[in-house]
Amino acid sequence: MAEGGKPVVTAVQLLTEYAPRPPHDAGSPRKAPARPVEEFRAGSRFSLTWTGST
Repeated sequence: MAEGGKPVVTAVQLLTEYAPRPPHDAGSPRKAPARPVEEFRAGSRFSLTWTGST
């Protein structure tokens, strides 16, 4: 992130009132239940991989 990026992101989040509270915390394969991840991997030409970055 560029120097000073966090204040900009914070301002945008505040201005848009972006405060998500998703009903399911499955935004990555590491958080999602195993079964849907396995089903998606089996039926998709795209892979779900975690690279260690957010």
